[in-house]
Amino acid sequence: MFESLVMPESETQAQVAQRRLRLSVPRDDGSLYAVPALENATRLADENHQLLTAATTDIQGRSLSVVRAGARKELCQAARSYTGTWADVPSCSDSTELVYVTGHQPLLFHPGVWVKNFTIGKLAQAPQAIGINLVVDNDTFASAALRIPSGNRDQPSFGSIAFDSGHFARPWEGAEIHDRQLFESFGDRVADNMSSWGIDPLIRELWPLVVERSQDSPQFSDCFTAGRNQLERRWGVNNLELPLSRLCQSESFLWFFSHIVAQLPCFGDVYNTALAEYRTINKVRSQTHPVPELRQQDDWMEAPFWIWRDGSHERRRVYAKQVAAEIHLQDGETVFAKLPLTPEGEACCAVEVLRELPQRGFHLRTRALTTTLFARLCLGDLFLHGIGGAKYDEMTDRIMARFYGIAPPSFMAVSATVLLPLHAHHVQQEDVTRANFMLRDLRHNPEKYLSESQVSEFTPLLEEKHKLLAEANHERDQPLMRKQRRAGRHARIERGRRLREITDTFAAAVAEQTKQIVQERSELEKQLVANQVLSSREFSFSLYSEEKLRPFMEGISV
Repeated sequence: MFESLVMPESETQAQVAQRRLRLSVPRDDGSLYAVPALENATRLADENHQLLTAATTDIQGRSLSVVRAGARKELCQAARSYTGTWADVPSCSDSTELVYVTGHQPLLFHPGVWVKNFTIGKLAQAPQAIGINLVVDNDTFASAALRIPSGNRDQPSFGSIAFDSGHFARPWEGAEIHDRQLFESFGDRVADNMSSWGIDPLIRELWPLVVERSQDSPQFSDCFTAGRNQLERRWGVNNLELPLSRLCQSESFLWFFSHIVAQLPCFGDVYNTALAEYRTINKVRSQTHPVPELRQQDDWMEAPFWIWRDGSHERRRVYAKQVAAEIHLQDGETVFAKLPLTPEGEACCAVEVLRELPQRGFHLRTRALTTTLFARLCLGDLFLHGIGGAKYDEMTDRIMARFYGIAPPSFMAVSATVLLPLHAHHVQQEDVTRANFMLRDLRHNPEKYLSESQVSEFTPLLEEKHKLLAEANHERDQPLMRKQRRAGRHARIERGRRLREITDTFAAAVAEQTKQIVQERSELEKQLVANQVLSSREFSFSLYSEEKLRPFMEGISV
């Protein structure tokens, strides 16, 4: 747990490097998790706003506060324009003071992700505040299917229902509808599956909105975003939406990008050092978690961005190098831009070159950490993460402190657990552990489970076992010489054989109890396996009933 991620003036960069977040997924059905507590959100947003509005860090010829002012204006205008294609939104206002931002891929995510949208929506209900969701459509679209619960309560499994066919991995922004009949029938097919579980799912209300949007845009990202946002608006939340693909074409983002590539030797060193510290503090051995380090190929340095081009579905890494008064950019094969830019120069001319990339078929995009780096520094007054993103931003905090020389603005981690009413079995791993313990005891100490009549029947054997155990314990406690122990070896072997023989006799007498516990353990293990499906928190919000989800989302208090 942490109280605040605002770095006090007295806090050193070394202290930022040692900060470790301790976050956990909420387990109980209907539980909301927020760190810091939601009642602190407005105060933290105010503090961040003051901190960043006064930031004087040079961003390639402009102060951070100037870049930020331009970015926020572009963000609000672009988000209103995009959201306005399916919803009535007010015109742009210069009076907005606090901007609350979150973001996620455009897929039909689970309620623990969706809760972020409702949280910023509640915060944005204050005067002169706005909530914006960044649609991360530059991430990979990997599957045109939705995970569903399949089977029945005793033998459930994870199944899937396709909403389209003929797809392979590509960025979300490049994924479009192929099979319209399959796409349009998706909602009914999902609803039919959920009816077998006794659930009337939100997909019945959501999917017609998705299909309606598909008449204007065949992109899944646009369709899913518009449908979800309209559903949120029916529930009283009026956030704006903006895809990262559009944000990455803004002047402010291109200025932000230009600054990083102009200072790439310094930025890369800060980035890789922060990554190494994260792995050390969090005891991470993987060389790809949370992100790979930025590498150098010959005299080309890797920058933390993606580039992809028309006709190709593969995102490529961006590499840069200084060549006289230019910075050349390439994707590992092709030089796609030559920016008139030096470490000391202004970025204005470089931005003009970058503006032309889409017309030439090249698309520059953020990667995970640069997405939140730009969002937290230049867009919002408070960024709301899920648990995973919040954990990764330990690294982003170090980059802010060292590369930009500012105290990292606060962010929040918000998540929730809301389970489908699939009637999970009331069983825990501890129940199986207890059954295993009892089976071991039945094998080694079966006399403890004899009935009264059996105790009377086996009294002579019970007395003999107690006597043999007492002899063994007495001998073990004696300080005998090696010669004495060798002399008693045969007696010990015979005593052990006789103890096993007696114990086997008792075990046979309680065989039915043992058989019953074995059967109970088998059933417990089956129920534990079933609960992996029945108790999963990862099912899409669209599979839930309105009666289950709406009261929870509307009950969020800020």
